[in-house]
Formats: sequence, C-alpha cells, structure tokens
Amino acid sequence: MSVAGIYFFLALLSAYCTLSAIVQARRLYWLVPVYFLSAWLCGELAVIHLLWQVALTALLAFTGVFSDPLAQSGLGIFALSWLGLVYLHCQALDTPNHLRPALRRALGEDYRADIPAERQHVLCDDILTRHWIRPFKFERDGVRLHSHIAYSDGASATCWISTIRMSRGTVAFRYCCRCTVALGLSAKRNSRPSH
Repeated sequence: MSVAGIYFFLALLSAYCTLSAIVQARRLYWLVPVYFLSAWLCGELAVIHLLWQVALTALLAFTGVFSDPLAQSGLGIFALSWLGLVYLHCQALDTPNHLRPALRRALGEDYRADIPAERQHVLCDDILTRHWIRPFKFERDGVRLHSHIAYSDGASATCWISTIRMSRGTVAFRYCCRCTVALGLSAKRNSRPSH
C-alpha cells in the first residue's frame, strides 16, 4: 500500500471518529462498544487529533505525496474532519457554562459554602497544565503510598492493591491483577507488578 493509500485510510478513519462523536446514533446493538470508544476518544481528545493530523499532512506535503489524486481526496476528507474537530473542541469549551448552573440547581445556590473551609482551598475553576500532565502525582504533605499489597495469589491470578492514604483518612485505590487463563501457564508467586 502506498503512502497516499495510508493517508486516505487515516482520513476515512478520522472522518468516521469525528462523525461518531458529533452524531448520537441509536440502536447499534453489538457495534455500541466500537462506536462509543471512537466517539469518546475523538470527542475528548479533539485538539490532540487535530494537531497530529495537521502535522502529518504538513509532513506529507513537504515530501510531495499530494501529487497523487488519492492523497488529495484524503486531504479533502481530513479537511471536513478538521471542521468537525474544531466544532467538538468549541463544544468542550462551553462545559463550565452548563456545569455550574447544573450544580447550583442540584446542590443549591451556595453549594460551595457547604464544603468544609479546610478543603475549599483545593477548589479551582481552572485546570493548570501541571494537573493534567501528571494526574496521579501524590507527592504532597499528608499523603502516604502503600504499594503492591498482595491479596490474592493463586494458580490462575496474582492480584495487588495499592492504597494512597490522605491526611484526613481518605483512601484511593489502584488495582492490578495478572491472570493466566487456559494456556496451562501459572502465575508467578510473590511477583511484583511491572509499573
């Protein structure tokens, strides 16, 4: 398959994912997992998809791939997909305009006042870059990590649980289970997960 053919296939895939994120289809039955996964990943990561697609297009333009009519067709399909991705991103930017009124309707106008004073400082309306780059960074005062606590170790599965104990007693869990099934393999006893 030529580079133009691969580019055309990626354009079709991008158009499908963008369309599935915009159109809410019903009665898909056994196709629901595929449809949901493609719509979810495309809708939530619209800017990321837009960036890699434009970067790929620029790279291929510099290499001269667009002399092929198939690549030109792919570019047209990508352009339509990009319009959809920009639309999805604009929808995502409107989220606070819908979320705050819903919280006020459900919890009352002064719902923030009901939050304990010592926890109100962690509330923020903006997401900082350092929060989404490392969402599971727990290195701060009052947090202790207990990791790789084995709670099951049998012939077919080895499972661990990691807990993160916060200063006020809140506990978050991370679960890891390795299973070997139907191949006659056995799990290594007392092994540790490869994280």
